[in-house]
This record gives sequence, structure tokens and C-alpha cells, in this order.
Amino acid sequence: MSTLKFFLVCVYVLSPFVDMYNGYVQQFFDSRTIVPVIFKMMIILFSFRYILRTNKATILLRVFSPLLLFCYLYWESSCYVDDLIELLRYASKFIYPYSILIVLYVFRRQLNTDTLLHYVLAYGLICAVSILLSDLLGFSTDSYGEDYGYGVKGLFNAGNDIGLSLILCNCVSAYYIGKGGDAKYILFNVILLITSFRIGSVAGMMGAVSVVLFLIMQPFFVRNKYSKNFYRYKHLLLWAGIPLIVYSVYLIMNTDAYTLEKFNIERLISGGARAVLAEAFYAVSSDFTVADGLFGIGSNELFVRIAHYLGLYGTERALEVDHLELIGSFGFILGGLLLLYPIFYWLRYINYYVKERDGLSFWMAIAFSLFVFHGIFAGHAFTSIVAMTVLVAFIFVADKMYYKIDRER
Repeated sequence: MSTLKFFLVCVYVLSPFVDMYNGYVQQFFDSRTIVPVIFKMMIILFSFRYILRTNKATILLRVFSPLLLFCYLYWESSCYVDDLIELLRYASKFIYPYSILIVLYVFRRQLNTDTLLHYVLAYGLICAVSILLSDLLGFSTDSYGEDYGYGVKGLFNAGNDIGLSLILCNCVSAYYIGKGGDAKYILFNVILLITSFRIGSVAGMMGAVSVVLFLIMQPFFVRNKYSKNFYRYKHLLLWAGIPLIVYSVYLIMNTDAYTLEKFNIERLISGGARAVLAEAFYAVSSDFTVADGLFGIGSNELFVRIAHYLGLYGTERALEVDHLELIGSFGFILGGLLLLYPIFYWLRYINYYVKERDGLSFWMAIAFSLFVFHGIFAGHAFTSIVAMTVLVAFIFVADKMYYKIDRER
């Protein structure tokens, strides 16, 4: 097995099983395991041997590393850090996915777009099938606890993170349905759609519906010679899939008061529970100094202040509004860069689509749109290791497309 294949298998095939094992230990034994920490640390250490071999990796290292170090020194001097291990754990949410991206850039000549996207699709299918099987066998964990409504998340700890990842992976299956119409991609699409609804998050359900609608409307947006399978599946979604989705949501809302409350229009417009957390952030950040605004106060201090504002003393409360969480934790400089880097590629894909009108840029632009809006309104996007593991693959694909288009011109 080549080094590249071994790396891709570890990141996109083995990592879901590591996360499931971690969830199994926590949920059934109320204990913690260091296995996922060791696994992710090995991926990060593996990337270090390649860190200076590409210009992209060098830029990431020279820009982000000094900023992170300077932020840490500022937090330490301001007595904002009381748990270094927790701080490193939070920072690993960003170090790990960008370490993956560095290795992808190193092997950019050997790695083609289709190979990487199929590994991403395998990642999503492993997560989806495991959730459906654990639900079928009766040992799946509720997404929101026994008293808080519809939804299961299998053996995973983070239901929202997995839900977003499945939506991103489903954009890949939708792309291949439009590209060739192979029946296996239709099956993959159905599995990912069903699991997205089974998780039960509002953002996940709305994202799944978005994928269905854009798949139906794709011929209006993408110039392509579509297969008979594509049109059959399109009509199946239009005349059976959408009515079934509407009926399922109606049934869930009428048998589950908690889910009904989450779909309340006024609540959705106001931002729901995230609006309360955003309000807490604005109240807390009003006491920031100029230096706090530039360099942040660290995730530990931010979460403690949020919890204190909400009356939860002696504990922490994650913000779950990604742009505010990043700005509060890392400040406008580093936090802004962590936000703008994915957004830059979102705009790049939109630009590709406007120029090329092709299926890949169309679905990647949709995937980035869903990612960004999920981060703003539901969190668990920019700050999610699981979602970012998928997104860095899309970032790599964007650069491959850029160089290919540039060479052709």
C-alpha cells in the first residue's frame, strides 16, 4: 500500500471507527479513552515531515503558527488560561484538519479529484450506515437525550457535526448522479438522506431537503448530458421523495412536541437557542479590551464567561455560533483568518461555476454554502473536526480545479 493510500484510509475510513469507539466508551461506560487523541496526534505528527515541502504548507505554518503562539502568550499574560490541556484540545480542532490538507498538497500530483471524493463519500457512508444499523439493533444514542425529542446519532458523540458531514458527503453523491447516473450513487444518496433525517437536527433536515431540491433543479443550472437513471431518480424524488419528506416531517412534528417547537417559524427566524447564546456573547464581549478583541480571550475563558452570564456557575458553556466563538476565542486576527479561509474557497467555487457551469463547481458551491450557513445559524461547522475533515478535501479539489482551468487557458 502506498503512503498516500495508507493516509487516506486512515483519515477517511478508519477515523469514523475511532470516533465510534470513543462514543461507545463514553456512552456505555461513562468513561474516556485516549484512543482518538492518539489517533489524531499521529495524523498531525505524520504531516510534520511534509510541512515545508509545499508553498501552501509553508504559508499555513508561517501565518497560523506565530499567531496562535502570540495569542497564547497574551492569554497567559492576562491570566485567561487555567487549563492548558483543554486549550490544546480546542486548538486541535483546527490543527488536525489543516494537517490533513498539508499532506494532500504534498501528494497533489499523485492524487486526483475522483479518488479523493470517493474517499470522502466512503467516510460519509460509513458514518451513515453505522447510525442506521445501531438504530435498527437498538443501541443507538438519542441525539438530544431521552426527554428531548426525535433523533438518533448512533455511537457518535456529536450529532450536529455528523449531520453536517453527511450533508457535505451527499453533495458528492449528487454530483456523481448528475455526472453519470450510476445506480450505486443513487443508493448512496438515499442512504445519506435517510440518515440525515434520522439524526433529527433542524439544520440537518433542512440541509437534506436542500440537496434534494438542487438535485431536482440541476438541469436548469448545469449544462450536461444526463443519463436515464438521473431523470428517473429526479422524477422519483419529485413525485414520491418530496411528498414522503413532507409527510415524515409532519408526522414527527405532530408526535414530538420538542421537534415541533424547533420548527416553529418565529423561533427559526429569531435564531432559536443560538440567539440566546449570541446575546450572551455580545454581553460578555462588551467588556473586552482592544487587545481582547484582537487576540481573543481563549476558549476556556470565553466559555466560562458565557456560562456565568447564563447563570451556570462553576462550569463552561460552548457558544455554538461559529463566527462568534472564533472571534471570542482567537480574536479578530486569527479568528478572522480561520473564518475567511473556507469562505475564500466558497467564493472561488461560485466563481468557477459562473465561468464553467459545470456539475462539480455547482455542487461544491452548494456544499460550502450549507457549511457556512450551518456554522452561522447552528454552529458545529468551522469548529468541528468531523465537518472540517470533509471540507479540507473540497478545498484541495478547488485548487486542483484552479490549476487545471489555468493550464487549459
